Amino acid sequence: MPTGRPRSRTASCLALAGAFLRAVRTTPTTSDLVTLMEAVSRDMGFRHFALIHHDDLRPSRHDRVNLKDYPAAISERLIGQHRYHRDSIIRGCLFADSAFLWSDLHRIIELDKQDRASFEFGARERLNEGITVPYVRLGERIGSCTFAGVAISGRRR
Repeated sequence: MPTGRPRSRTASCLALAGAFLRAVRTTPTTSDLVTLMEAVSRDMGFRHFALIHHDDLRPSRHDRVNLKDYPAAISERLIGQHRYHRDSIIRGCLFADSAFLWSDLHRIIELDKQDRASFEFGARERLNEGITVPYVRLGERIGSCTFAGVAISGRRR
């Protein structure tokens, strides 16, 4: 007979997800949303987050969400060098049917040499794993919510 432990863990995860969704929907300011994303990142054991529309990420637009807390080298590579056009996580969002771990991305899309080089670069910047939740709404630009960079030994660096 199964123990109650997996059910308890599932209930805990669902409670966390529900609380997060309620908080996001009622957060009044961008600053408050950044604070919420930082807190949730830490609570889940991640160092970084991104809550973005998949659009040109260079300019600030009032009709697009573009909140990121990534290492400077990652932001420069993705945005400064315009590599977000071919980013494997953004491509994965087009084909994923639900949230996905970065380590499972190869099951969703075919990864090539350039993708593997990007993951290696990210790992050097301590983006060693992540979870991305695609956001797709008919008639709107695709977006996603990502938590990345698993904190090792519970430390946030």
